[in-house]
Amino acid sequence: AHRKLGHQSPAAIVLAVKSGATFSNKSTEAPHALYRVFIDLGFVEHPNHHGDTIYLAIVDQYSTAKWTIVLKDKRAETIIEAWSKFQVESE
Repeated sequence: AHRKLGHQSPAAIVLAVKSGATFSNKSTEAPHALYRVFIDLGFVEHPNHHGDTIYLAIVDQYSTAKWTIVLKDKRAETIIEAWSKFQVESE
C-alpha cells in the first residue's frame, strides 16, 4: 500500500475508502536502472563527527540499489544540490 499511497494520514485513507475512491493494483516496473528512484529525508538521533543528523536516502526501483547522502541541513537548496550531484555522478 505504501508504494501506491505514500505517506498518507490514516484520516485521508479512511476518507478515500468511504468516498469509494478507485485503487488500481496495476504496477509498472522500471525498464532500467535509475529510470525511477524514490527519495526521502532521514534523520538520526546521534550526529556524525561533523555534527550532521540529516541524510538523503535514494532507492533505485529497478536494481533496489540504495544510497545515502549526508546533508548539512534540510533546506530545499541543499537537497537539490545533493540530488543534482548524485545525478551527474550516476551518468
